[in-house]
Amino acid sequence: MPIFKVHYQLTIISMTQNTKRFLRQEFIPVIVVAGYGVLLLALASFILWQNWVLGIVLVIIGFYLSFTFEGVQLNYGENRFKIFSSKFGMTKNEWHSFKEYPYVSILSMNQRSTVYGVSGTPLTSKFMTYRVYLLNQSHLQKILLEEFDNEVDAERLAHGVALKAGIKVVTYSPQISAASRARRR
Repeated sequence: MPIFKVHYQLTIISMTQNTKRFLRQEFIPVIVVAGYGVLLLALASFILWQNWVLGIVLVIIGFYLSFTFEGVQLNYGENRFKIFSSKFGMTKNEWHSFKEYPYVSILSMNQRSTVYGVSGTPLTSKFMTYRVYLLNQSHLQKILLEEFDNEVDAERLAHGVALKAGIKVVTYSPQISAASRARRR
């Protein structure tokens, strides 16, 4: 399990007319860049210091930090999608039918980031992000497709996926069980 479970959009690869793939890096960009730095240290370890054991350990760490991805691949032609994760170039995935996840929804999130200067003065920036999810029947299970900075792009993707997959765009409203309602009183 990674230390940082923050997902950052890497790219959208349109493979064919019937298939679309969404990739995200598992780690935040600073950690990914650090992974590339570790790979350079491994190269230095092999060439300059001729320390093979340290070099191999650094290559393993660098590849894990730099090349760990996860994402979703939609196959509209066969009416299914797969959730996959790739670690060390090995991919683990499972296929699901759009019947299991018949809805697509956009969730808006207020996010904020604070940076402190040398003098201790905080600099806070606030922004909205819009995430497009596939939802199951009860809206309790969500599968992230992509995150956007503006609502127009999120709506364009949600309606495009809904049209091609034959599913509905809905407002996110999970069903609350009777036990949960009783606890809230």
